[in-house]
Amino acid sequence: MATDTPFVRGADKLRARLQRVADAVNLAALVEDIGQTLERRTIQRFDREIDPDEQPWAPLSRVTLENKKKLGFGNRRKLVRTGELRSSIRRVRGTAGLAVNTGAGFRIGITDPRIAQKGRYLNFGTRKIPARRFLGIGRLDIRAVDGLLRRKAKFLEDV
Repeated sequence: MATDTPFVRGADKLRARLQRVADAVNLAALVEDIGQTLERRTIQRFDREIDPDEQPWAPLSRVTLENKKKLGFGNRRKLVRTGELRSSIRRVRGTAGLAVNTGAGFRIGITDPRIAQKGRYLNFGTRKIPARRFLGIGRLDIRAVDGLLRRKAKFLEDV
């Protein structure tokens, strides 16, 4: 016959504490906040022309620079001609298009098949085009989400 031990009572206390936290947290709102944070950070990195690991994108080749100038895009940033690639980056559900998993129940990427195909070449590179990663979750993204979770958890200290 098993007797109640301090460990079992401790487990009951922990279960009750976790239930109070679960009752106090709006998980959907928290996931929304995480999604906004990661989407914003991805677009900011795109604008800064750096990859998720904070490394600068490869420079454009002389031929590419000449072609951009001929086509009237000479002063535009890397990966920006019409702006459709950058403006198509968002939170997505499912696996269509080009997207990276965030681990938070959604992905960050591009759903339009035409833009996603172009983005795939630019993000991963080809034999002739160096990779200029604009999608992914980096060390500083994890820190940003961790900070968000810590701020949200502050109000739980009294729960």
